[in-house]
Amino acid sequence: MRLVHSVFVITNTLGVISIFKLISIFFERQDINKKIEFISYSLYFVLSSLVFIFLPIPLLMLFFHIISIFALTFNYDGTIKSRITATIYVYLIIFAVEIIFMSLFDHRKIFVFKAQELHSIYLIICVRAVVYIVSLILSGKKNNLIKYKNISIGYWTGIISIPIASLFVIIMFLNIANVTEHKQILFVVSALIIINLVSFQLYNYTLTMLQEKNKKIILQKQNSSYLQQLRIIQADNAKMSLIRHDIKNHLFALKSLYEKGDIDSFKDYFNCILSNIDIEEKLCNSGNIIVDSMINYKLKGVANTDISVDVCIPEKLDISDMDITVILGNLLDNALRAIKKVNERGEESKLHLNLNYTKGRLILRIENSYLNVNLVRGNFLTTKKDKKGHGLGLESVKEVLSKYDGVLQITCDKGVFIVEAVLYCR
Repeated sequence: MRLVHSVFVITNTLGVISIFKLISIFFERQDINKKIEFISYSLYFVLSSLVFIFLPIPLLMLFFHIISIFALTFNYDGTIKSRITATIYVYLIIFAVEIIFMSLFDHRKIFVFKAQELHSIYLIICVRAVVYIVSLILSGKKNNLIKYKNISIGYWTGIISIPIASLFVIIMFLNIANVTEHKQILFVVSALIIINLVSFQLYNYTLTMLQEKNKKIILQKQNSSYLQQLRIIQADNAKMSLIRHDIKNHLFALKSLYEKGDIDSFKDYFNCILSNIDIEEKLCNSGNIIVDSMINYKLKGVANTDISVDVCIPEKLDISDMDITVILGNLLDNALRAIKKVNERGEESKLHLNLNYTKGRLILRIENSYLNVNLVRGNFLTTKKDKKGHGLGLESVKEVLSKYDGVLQITCDKGVFIVEAVLYCR
């Protein structure tokens, strides 16, 4: 084995670690099989070393690394969009650093379609070191990139097209550049790096803005439910105040009717008092203001539906108000949409909600009537006219549940749609 090959194999360990760190920017490492993760990165280390030694064709190596990085992303949970985004950005970083140092250390023309042997040990060492440093710097962007998964296809396409186009431009430019054009290569690559750094920041900023937008929507839901709960309480207090104010007069009137023996008038007067103190019914009165407000707000005014609510939870839960709002709000919205369609058909509908806390677990079960549920590859298809927002509710619920090591189970049985969620409170 030549010295340059030995150096590549040795420094390839640092290269694989850099790729691991760069991929980790885009994905959570919770609940992964670390044994399979280690084996997959080890396999990549071996294969990339063999390709460098025996098949040093730039274009072949490019495709090999892109496919390999994409395969490595399957160690982690994520959408196909997040996998493609991670693959393109990770490889673009590595590729750009390599091209810069190749133009500095080796002034020959680079043929992307022919075998190219690297002779500079310094080049290999510098590339590995710089890529590793970049991976450490970009690790600070991890939080925003992994928290939000529901970026729209429009945003994603616009952002991902920039690094893809940059890769294409670099490859074509290298293939037509002359021997003496290493300065131009440096300029082009540097310019493209700046453009992609800006797009990377834009991607991160876009995710941050979308997160803030979602938080505002959730807070609006909370405020609406709080306001409704407050109105119910105020109405109850107003009615009780009136009754307390007139209670003596009512008691004297009842006493007079009773002493006269006018039982019918006594009953009518008594029933009239009862009707005036008919306090607005609260479906949920657990003492937990978030849960009570959300359930009473969502289910208030639902007509022609058999509704039952069974809630047994403490006043304080080790779950953030925003998270419980996301779970209850989205699942109840889905149930109410299904019930509305059943009622429009003139059929009987029902909604049963059970929420219990036991042994550190919060267990939620919602049963509701439904007309039909379309299934494709195990996923539920939307019946909403707005297809763009399809699935975002359940995706938000799943994202919250993952924070509490929770699970979500959905089943259908004889016209009843059942959603069960379990959260482990910390």
